[in-house]
Amino acid sequence: MDDVLVQQIEQEVERARKHEEWEVEYMTLFLRDQENCEIGREEGREEGQARMAKLVSILFQSGKTEEALRITQDEQFREECYQLYNI
Repeated sequence: MDDVLVQQIEQEVERARKHEEWEVEYMTLFLRDQENCEIGREEGREEGQARMAKLVSILFQSGKTEEALRITQDEQFREECYQLYNI
């Protein structure tokens, strides 16, 4: 019973692999997903940079130059500062 089911699954997988229309659709969707992932990463980088710039600006304007340097090296402190300054 299991062998028959495995063979049927293998046959369907092979049939799907050979189906040219599905392959084109799959590749189209795959490429679109890759592009969307890259767009998301870029947006995340931009948001992170803007957030960091805002925090650095606040710290420098407050005369807290040592803290401004520390946030570049200490992720936990940086997160605490984001919370403290509501960024």
